[in-house]
Amino acid sequence: MADESKTSQLERYLSLGASVVAPITIISALLFYFGYVSSRAQYAYFGVDVDTIGLSTQDYVMRSPQPLLVPLLALVVIAAAFVALHLAVTAWAARARPERARTVTRRALYAGLVVLAAGITLIILYPVLADWPDYSLVTPIVVAVGAGTVAYTWRLMSRLPQRDALPASPGSPALRRMGQVLLWVLVVATLFWSTATIAEWSGRGLARQEARHLAKLPP
Repeated sequence: MADESKTSQLERYLSLGASVVAPITIISALLFYFGYVSSRAQYAYFGVDVDTIGLSTQDYVMRSPQPLLVPLLALVVIAAAFVALHLAVTAWAARARPERARTVTRRALYAGLVVLAAGITLIILYPVLADWPDYSLVTPIVVAVGAGTVAYTWRLMSRLPQRDALPASPGSPALRRMGQVLLWVLVVATLFWSTATIAEWSGRGLARQEARHLAKLPP
């Protein structure tokens, strides 16, 4: 019994360690990536390939706070606004008539589909719009707004009272959840894209600032 107790305790420690190490690894990888993107754009401005300089992983991680500051602040503000909006929508849906709530939610869903379609159209038109300076920031934001709106309103519609009591098909809840998960994955992917774009712009901005003050750099 003592051996079983020690084994169970060891398993709990290992599970706790894995739950801590995994997020730290993901965060470190993200910091490295965005630091690399910013540094690559910064050195490319001077015609230098950052891979030939020999910066370490720690160097890239230490360079990541500069390009990530604005996106992180923006995400915090957006998350707070989303929570406030969700509370307001939930309170409104509880007070409104079911038919009115379904109508408004359905219109919001259609609007989200239109925005999502516009974002996908921008992606398809990349060969034509590639020279647009703001393309790599506007496109992921449009897709994220559209996908997030569709996912949220889709879930909200499934929670509203239905006009009929017809039983849903057995596969529909699972398919609905899968569709919503895929939409949120799309939101995360486009946020990653837009953050990488901001990191690239940040590195290029640092390079332009250095170019204006080359005399102040150490020999």
